[in-house]
Amino acid sequence: MINLIAGSSHSGKTLLAQRLLEHRKIPCLSQDHLKMGLIRSKTIDLRVDQDAQLTEVLWPITREIIRTAIENEQHLIVEGCYIPATWADDLTDAKRSHIHCLFLLFSARYLDAHREAIQAHACCIEQRADDAIDWAELLRDNRRLLAEVKRAGVSDLLLDAVYPDEKTAARCHPAGMMEESVHKMMRGGEQMQQKQQMSAVRLAGLLAVYFIGYLWLVPRASVRLTLWLDPQALYVNTWVMGACYLVVILLSLLLSWREWKASLHAFRQAPVRCLFRIGWGCVQVLVLNVVLSMLCALLSGQGDSANQEVIRQNVSVAPLFMLYSVLVFAPIVEESVFRGGIFAFCRRHFGFWPAAVLSALAFGGIHVMDSLFTAQYSDLIYIIVYGGIGLVNAWYYEHYGGILSSAGVHMLNNLVSYLMM
Repeated sequence: MINLIAGSSHSGKTLLAQRLLEHRKIPCLSQDHLKMGLIRSKTIDLRVDQDAQLTEVLWPITREIIRTAIENEQHLIVEGCYIPATWADDLTDAKRSHIHCLFLLFSARYLDAHREAIQAHACCIEQRADDAIDWAELLRDNRRLLAEVKRAGVSDLLLDAVYPDEKTAARCHPAGMMEESVHKMMRGGEQMQQKQQMSAVRLAGLLAVYFIGYLWLVPRASVRLTLWLDPQALYVNTWVMGACYLVVILLSLLLSWREWKASLHAFRQAPVRCLFRIGWGCVQVLVLNVVLSMLCALLSGQGDSANQEVIRQNVSVAPLFMLYSVLVFAPIVEESVFRGGIFAFCRRHFGFWPAAVLSALAFGGIHVMDSLFTAQYSDLIYIIVYGGIGLVNAWYYEHYGGILSSAGVHMLNNLVSYLMM
């Protein structure tokens, strides 16, 4: 979890970060330290009062430090007045899900009521060369920041209270007032992240639903229910099969609902961008599918995979059921199991690439499993095609909004393939 504490000068960012460092033992990065290191080493030719230019220099450096901490799964507090209100625009949805940002701001009323207390705390953490405060400039800075924060839609804590007695006024400095609320924010963020992580129990449940429920129970239950409804039936009733599939869908969603909920939240933040990424992901998967299928056909001497032939035959027999299967069942259940389950669990323990490869191999293996059981060994090479698709879906899950993005790519790819049959 990355916690950004931003805002105007004298708002208590540094003191608050220091207390959180002491109490919670989370490393802290001060942009002021970074700034002075760059200026004193003559790496940059700027003055300490050139805030706009310093933000242009310091924020890209800070952003990459944040990315590195997220990739290494390290907690970090970052404080400073060089964090722009539009900080989220520079990071992917996946990265933003690990970040909590809070802007500390003063209202005009607060500044008027508590000048002495703010002045008294000016050097409580860092020794300022000039501790005189330009109140008019501070007010303008807070008004500008508040407007930018509201436009960007990020979290802020506007200090606007007027305290009636001296005892309460002594606590008017932001570090005293906000420490508890920021503690709650951080605890809530960490708890939310822990809850969203795929646990071994939920993964075991998803695997049981897929391998025992879908692959073993559903075919047998569908046959028994069909014969119970019509003892003379020669084929499985597609409505019965569809109902069994619906049970598997609901159980998969129940076990992976935290992943779907987090992804829906990211989608609501930028729906147009998410839809564009899903569309572009579908194009990438289709191109990859064509290239790898041609390669596999060349190596195996077969025109298409056995799995694709079975789907083509089923489409000709039960087109509506197969449309439901490829557009609803497969994207939801397979993404819940292979990306929301296997990939997410392994990602937490082994990192992105081992998790992506393992989940892609499992995804590819499922699609050529029948060929193994029927001794069509030349068809096993098509694991390259399905594994490649699994890798792309894992990439979209990781970088572009979670399971909703990978499921969207999966669904669109299946739709195009269905229409081409």
